[in-house]
Amino acid sequence: MNSIINLIGDVLGWLMYFSYHFLQDYFWAILFFTFLTKIVLFPVSLMVQKNSIKMVKMQPEINFIKAKYFGNSEKISEEQYELYKREHYQPLADLIPLILQLILLMGVINVINDPAKHIFRSGAGTLDTWHWAWIYLPYR
Repeated sequence: MNSIINLIGDVLGWLMYFSYHFLQDYFWAILFFTFLTKIVLFPVSLMVQKNSIKMVKMQPEINFIKAKYFGNSEKISEEQYELYKREHYQPLADLIPLILQLILLMGVINVINDPAKHIFRSGAGTLDTWHWAWIYLPYR
């Protein structure tokens, strides 16, 4: 699992690297990077919205089925399945953007946690050295 996260982090790291070198500012690079990820997720979000609209349109029929076959959960499930099939509704389609966002978030965390590797393309441990240097420098 960690190797998958590192792979996603490497891919997103290259995107962040080009964003940083194009804009020359870390804040604007992160903002631009966020905008690009939203563009990538837009088609999936659009699909989910269309699926949600189908569900809202089917809700009166679902309520009718539940009222008609009250107490018979097998028949309710069977009728709902037929309704979903007839309307081309995908009940699990709402999970797709959630999964994509979690995967993307893991990659982004990988990029943000190690900017020396992904953004600045310097040797590993460069920021760790600076971190320890700042801790041990006397305060004046």
